[in-house]
Formats: sequence, structure tokens, C-alpha cells
Amino acid sequence: MQEATVTLQFITPCLGNVRGGPGEPDKFEHDPVTGLVTFYQSYWQNLLVRGAQAYSKCQNGVRLIRVHPCIDGKPKIYRRYYGYDSHTDHEAFLVGDEIIVKALLPDGMTPLDFEAILKLAGGYFGISPYGWQSGFGRFTVKRST
Repeated sequence: MQEATVTLQFITPCLGNVRGGPGEPDKFEHDPVTGLVTFYQSYWQNLLVRGAQAYSKCQNGVRLIRVHPCIDGKPKIYRRYYGYDSHTDHEAFLVGDEIIVKALLPDGMTPLDFEAILKLAGGYFGISPYGWQSGFGRFTVKRST
């Protein structure tokens, strides 16, 4: 296995889904030790499987990728409107915000394969705890190592 680090830049907002208290925004899950936003492996797994299908390569190996749950990035507040004067505030990564993600790649998968999978998956599906099906959390890959 080898470690890969990627910087992702959001092209649509990525929203937290944990209900806040009265007057508080919905939030992301946070690591209790570092305070960093956490994205579960299951979020990544769905995204990576779709990306590998679109890439037509690494479809078996993609299930062996292990993404570190802590996301290096600074969330802000996004106001999601769902009616004329109804809204919910969310902790969010906004359009243009960048996050750094680390992952362990299985033997036989290169960082270039991982980057290609993420580029395809991020442009079409995205990752957002609130829900990618509504178009939230789409991204592009800025850098990878």
C-alpha cells in the first residue's frame, strides 16, 4: 500500500447533516481529538466505486482504498433555502473552498489512477454528508501526491 494526498476544490457546496440545536446550523461530524471535519469511509466508498466504473479501471481495487476520516479544511456557513422565506444554515465547504484528503491505495493502484477516479467522480457525483444526489459536494482535483 502507498499513501496518496489530494487537494480537492469544491464546485458546489458540501453541507453538514447533523442537526444543530435551536438557532444553530446543521453541522459536520468532527473528530473529538483534532476538531477536524470527518467523512466516513462509506461516503468515500460510494463515490470511489462510481468513479472507478466511469474510469473503466481499478473497479476491484477501489474497494480496498482506505481514506483517512479527518478532512483538512475550514468549514464556513451556507444558507440553504427551501421556500420563499424558509432556510436552514449548514456548516459547509463553499464553492472554491479546498480540502486535503489522505488515502492508502492498494497495491497495483497508482496515485494517477486515484486522481483520475476522483476527477470523474467529483465532477459527476460529489461527496456531501447532506446528500450528493441534490448536486451538493461536487469537486475538482487541484493537486495530488
